[in-house]
Amino acid sequence: MSWALSLLSHLSPTTNTPLHSIGLEFYADPKKIPIKAFAHLDSLLVQSGLKNLRQVDIGLFSIPTCPDFVRVQDELSGLRERGCVRCYRLGIKNQRSNRQLTPRISKYEAN
Repeated sequence: MSWALSLLSHLSPTTNTPLHSIGLEFYADPKKIPIKAFAHLDSLLVQSGLKNLRQVDIGLFSIPTCPDFVRVQDELSGLRERGCVRCYRLGIKNQRSNRQLTPRISKYEAN
């Protein structure tokens, strides 16, 4: 999370950045990521310099009904209001593909 926040904080809020979509996947337990970090991420992504941003995909290593998954979605309120965020769960251990080292994306969850 810290590298994503650092990178996004260097985008100028006064310059119109031509970025249209961002995809972030966090392969850590959401409980280990401070919940306020997602609020900070939200504030960085709704700044005026990113008005061209149309899609933000955020993958979490969690089941969708997990309270932490729901809290993360709640912290992304600015992106939700713009209608450009989609949160999804990453595959859990028993869903790993035998041919790949990382978990596969299982499905998108509607907000």
